[in-house]
Amino acid sequence: MTTVAQVNDDPRGAEKWRVLLVNPNNEFHDSFVVLPHVGLGYLSASLKSAGHEVEIWDGLRDRSTCADLLQYMDSNGPFDLVGISIFSTFFATAASYVTELKARFPDVVIVAGGPHPTFEPDQTLSEIPGIDFVIRAEGEEAFPALLELLQGTTNDFSEVPNLIWRRASEWVKNPIQYLPSLDKYPMPDWEALEPDTFPLKPNGIFTRRKKIVPLIVTRGCPYKCTFCGAPEMTGRPLRRRSVKLVADEIELIQDQYGIDEFHFMDDNFTLHPGYVREFCQEIIDRGLKIFWACPNGVRIDSLRPDTLALMEQSGCYSFAVGIEVGTQHMLDAIRKDLDLDTIRSQL
Repeated sequence: MTTVAQVNDDPRGAEKWRVLLVNPNNEFHDSFVVLPHVGLGYLSASLKSAGHEVEIWDGLRDRSTCADLLQYMDSNGPFDLVGISIFSTFFATAASYVTELKARFPDVVIVAGGPHPTFEPDQTLSEIPGIDFVIRAEGEEAFPALLELLQGTTNDFSEVPNLIWRRASEWVKNPIQYLPSLDKYPMPDWEALEPDTFPLKPNGIFTRRKKIVPLIVTRGCPYKCTFCGAPEMTGRPLRRRSVKLVADEIELIQDQYGIDEFHFMDDNFTLHPGYVREFCQEIIDRGLKIFWACPNGVRIDSLRPDTLALMEQSGCYSFAVGIEVGTQHMLDAIRKDLDLDTIRSQL
């Protein structure tokens, strides 16, 4: 494993880093959903804003193998750092990637992030010993801050939010902090994500167009449903990007990539109806001809007739609703904060 001392002895000094962000392919099972990794797009944009050189390698899109990744790094390197996103269903594949990466490129710093390391950091570090750092939850502030410290001489990473790092023989878990404002950070790095190169395998099964782009414009969930980890991944307070910036992003994607269907992957896109109505009106006022959907689901008690009318007028054609169970006893047991009368009145 690369040690903090070895990293800080690097002769680059204050030079910027070459970073490769990796979305591993699930080599053990065919993936039902294949979408641009918006999370890596946000990280790429933040790292580039800090002056670093970043590329995204998407093995899921290309059905690539770890051998393909190693060949890519041989041909396009050297890279100083690899950031790898780990979902639980991809854990075994990600573990093999890290093992092979450390064997071929022992001096490359490996940073893991994503849902699995966020919820299961101890297991992740125990079973994937090649990892040098873990960033839990949101990484737009933590990742650039980590690289800034790695360029210096300090061995103290205690001020980097969300970071897990090694001090002597022990792992230190810094407190998780969620971004207070989303507008402070740039939109995802769509140039690096190349959304027009993806196959049509979206969440939600059906689409109106042959190419779609996923968007995340709100983060956080104030509810306490027992089956859901969203509050731990993105926090409880609901934070929103400004409507203007979201519309600017949609317009950019439509103009540059010819894609006019968008799927909102938010956990609570419709939680504040006033925000949704403002968004819909902005799309209408700009004359943007798009289709959009919410396949990740919305709360049925957040939908109002005037909101639904504007959603349809602005291009919304589909959304899932989270009902989960059909008895009040079970709704209460899973702490859904929803009653059957409300469900019936909305259907």
